[in-house]
Amino acid sequence: MTFTSNNSSPWTPPEPSHPQTGLRVYNSLTKSEVSFVPREGNYVSWYACGPTVYDAAHIGHARNYVSFDIIRRIMEDYFNYDVNLVMNVTDIDDKIIVRARHKHLVNEYRSQVTNLDAKTVQDVEAAFHAFVGARLGETITNDAGWKLYVAKVGDGKNPEMVAADEKFTLRFEAAQAAFEAIVSARQSLAEGKSSKDAVEALVVASEDVLAPWLDAQFATTVKDHRIFRDLAAYWEKDFFEDLDSLQVRRPNIITRVSEF
Repeated sequence: MTFTSNNSSPWTPPEPSHPQTGLRVYNSLTKSEVSFVPREGNYVSWYACGPTVYDAAHIGHARNYVSFDIIRRIMEDYFNYDVNLVMNVTDIDDKIIVRARHKHLVNEYRSQVTNLDAKTVQDVEAAFHAFVGARLGETITNDAGWKLYVAKVGDGKNPEMVAADEKFTLRFEAAQAAFEAIVSARQSLAEGKSSKDAVEALVVASEDVLAPWLDAQFATTVKDHRIFRDLAAYWEKDFFEDLDSLQVRRPNIITRVSEF
């Protein structure tokens, strides 16, 4: 019998019912290294937290799942444990709901603006000003104000600003892309260019600032649950394809929050 690190309660390891491999692990309950003893012979039940599927996986995800895959392969292929890996995917979450709603509202907006006109440019300008105020904490009322701000922050990678807001660079770049698209759209209108391609270029470049602006007005109109499920299903598929590319073994069982 071993006591926990604060001696509050005893911990008793399972009785081995299978020849032991000599594998030892760190027990966070006792704060010590102990022999790894499965509860049922050679069978190991392993639960792993999966992704929240609302966007593309990044290098942090890769490091996490590759690391666990190495451990799993050692347990399965070297120690010959029968590992049953269960992974739960979070497919219902505030981030998923907001991202799906944003995507849906932007697509709806794109379907309604068939040609570049002054109204569309004004919409994106309003979205730009709202985004800069809410995400960057700056009140910008005209082009000159934005240019002064850009002169102050440079390329948006100022260490102090990034330290204060880890997403500052992404937000700054989104705002700058929208500003450049607005300037280009105005020039196109001045030259009499109002094609579908011109308005498409404006909306695509400004999507990150346009989405929250549309959401603030029309969020309550999005009620079809398939919109949220479809987004989660898309990014779940993308995630597991990424794991396949990294040659990470897939879990034996996948569960989802929506199933409970």
